[in-house]
Amino acid sequence: MVDKFTITSIALKWYFFTSASLMVYDEFFNLFLKQLGLTSQQIGATTLLGVQHFFIPLLLLIGDKFRARKLLIWIVTIVAVINCILPLLPLVVDLPTCFQRIHSSIMASAKFLYPNRPSRNATSLDNGISFQATSVYNSTTKNHQTVPWISNIFFLMVVSRALTAFLEGTVHALANLATITHLDKHRSSFGSYYMWSQIGSGASILTAAVLSWIIRLAICGKEGYGFFSAFLVASFLVVLSMFALPWFEFKYENDRIIDWDEVKRVVTNSHYIYMYFMFFYAGVCVAFQIYWEFWYLDELLASPLIMGGAALIRRPLLAVSIFTSCRVIRKIGDLYTICIAFLLFALSYFALSFTRVFWYVLAIDTFQAAAYGLSYTAFTVHLSKAGSKASAGVLLGFQEMFFVVGNDAGATIWGVLFYHIGTRGALLFFAAVTAILLVSLLIYVRFSKKASEYEKISQHDDDDYDDDSC
Repeated sequence: MVDKFTITSIALKWYFFTSASLMVYDEFFNLFLKQLGLTSQQIGATTLLGVQHFFIPLLLLIGDKFRARKLLIWIVTIVAVINCILPLLPLVVDLPTCFQRIHSSIMASAKFLYPNRPSRNATSLDNGISFQATSVYNSTTKNHQTVPWISNIFFLMVVSRALTAFLEGTVHALANLATITHLDKHRSSFGSYYMWSQIGSGASILTAAVLSWIIRLAICGKEGYGFFSAFLVASFLVVLSMFALPWFEFKYENDRIIDWDEVKRVVTNSHYIYMYFMFFYAGVCVAFQIYWEFWYLDELLASPLIMGGAALIRRPLLAVSIFTSCRVIRKIGDLYTICIAFLLFALSYFALSFTRVFWYVLAIDTFQAAAYGLSYTAFTVHLSKAGSKASAGVLLGFQEMFFVVGNDAGATIWGVLFYHIGTRGALLFFAAVTAILLVSLLIYVRFSKKASEYEKISQHDDDDYDDDSC
């Protein structure tokens, strides 16, 4: 067993705990852009479909080639600190942020469609703040666009969002690699480390939610919750994460740094292509929880305190699911654990499509949290077996690239579907697609003779792998 109380193990868990504050940026970013007047379609487009993540393996390749993984994680973390506060630029610099107003006929029609809906304006802060009178259940009632697609503020938000997502993906890949290196043959205990990222994100999201509820901010003459405080919380905690970096350790092969033949064999293997695609789709599923759930709750008139409560419930449950995932993996295997996660995703989307009460959303959210934890850990453990230590950095970066690209592409897809077919239609669509992919995976795992072979640890340099380390 790995000593859980070594200085390295504590440093790794501290880094996961504090660097997870980048999740605060992700969770509140959409709400802040909504305050600035962007539509769900525009907000989704700020991720650039995750194309920037294709450069993550290249960046990790540079770190591998020059044996500079530790220097790389220092640089990425410092840049992340600066980038987290970039969205605040419109609040301190004279940038055009106020464009056309919402036409009175749109407000009147929304009031006609929903006569019992509480008013959400500058004089009704007890029920929350919104700049649009919309319903998430009527696809014909959409957020009125007040920010042009070609504008300084939209460009700034695209740069900040895309860069943050890229840095977050790189940080996760390097932290995962340092953890896998530390655990060595006990890698199935990865969940007991990664769970600290969910505990940290839950605490930081709750802090940002309370600050958002306390602080009020007037944008374009309309007062709203201070969602901007989330960026300050994220930046501060990422600074604290750097205290763990001196204890990070990375191993390199003496005779070779990268086995290119091995990398080629993995990325062209039909099994791993399928797994990378499924991991990509898992990222699409997780995108709703990370990027759009608070937006969804805000449409249901939930205050920031409710959102903070949601994070306080969801993130610890996510941490528990990650912590217990190693036992589930040991009991039923990597692939069947992924099947359970996809089942939970499908059922949660189906249930969410029929609820209009935010308390029910919080209850259903627990299933999504479990699905997130099980899927991420199972995929990480399964794909970590794909190659030897000589190629670990590139392959883990390749793996993380698919997840974060799926995450950002999912953020865009969710936003576009919300805008065009409504929330219920989008949720039912993803419930159906997830169910179809689940059936395909079950057929593959059950009837493919090769599937079970890929659940066994690679014998390149891990002959002493111990799967009982959970």
